[in-house]
Amino acid sequence: METWDETKSQAASNEFLLHAYDGWLHSMHQSEEIGERRVQFFISFVTAVAAGLVTLQTATDVWRPALDVMMLAKLSIAALLLIGILTFMRVLHRDHITNGCMAEMKAIQRHFLAGGRGTPLAAKIEREPRKLLRGGLASMMLLLNVLLVAALFALLSTSLDLWATSLCSGAAAVAAGLWLDAYRKQRAKQPWKECSECQAPPSPAAK
Repeated sequence: METWDETKSQAASNEFLLHAYDGWLHSMHQSEEIGERRVQFFISFVTAVAAGLVTLQTATDVWRPALDVMMLAKLSIAALLLIGILTFMRVLHRDHITNGCMAEMKAIQRHFLAGGRGTPLAAKIEREPRKLLRGGLASMMLLLNVLLVAALFALLSTSLDLWATSLCSGAAAVAAGLWLDAYRKQRAKQPWKECSECQAPPSPAAK
C-alpha cells in the first residue's frame, strides 16, 4: 500500500509530465512554423529573381542597364540553388524535430494510459521516410532544387545544340534529384536526439 508521501510524489511527477507534454507540443508547432516561413521566403525570393531577370531580358535598349543578362542569370540561379539546398536541409531538420517531439508526447501518453506508473521513455523511432508522391515541404523543396539545377545547366550549355543542352540539363537534374532523395532518406532514419532547440520549454501554464 502506498504511503501519503509516495502518492504526493507521484502526483507531482504526473503534473510535471503534463507540463512537459505542453512543452513538447509547443516545440513541435514552433519548429513547423519556422520551416514553413523559410520555404515561403524562398519561394517569394525565387519569384522576385525570376521576375527581375525576365524584365531585364525583355527591356528595350533604351533603358536596359549595361550588363550581361545571361551572366547575371547564371549567378542568380547558382545563388538560388545554394539557398534552396540550405532550405531543403532545414525542412528535413524540421521534420526530424517533429518526429522526435511526437515520440516524446506518445511516451507520456502511454505513461498515463498505463495508470501513471513508471518513467515514460520515448521509443526509438523506426520510421520510413515519407514518399515523395505524398507531397509535403521536403518534396516541394526537392523538386524546386531539381528545377534550379536543370535551369543552371541549361544556361551553362547554351553553346551546344538543343538536344545536347536538354540531355545535359536533364542528366544533371536526375543526378541532383537522386542525391537529394538519398540524403532525405538517410536523414529520416537518424535516431531522435534531444538538442537545445528540441528540448521542451516550460509550458505557459507553468509560468
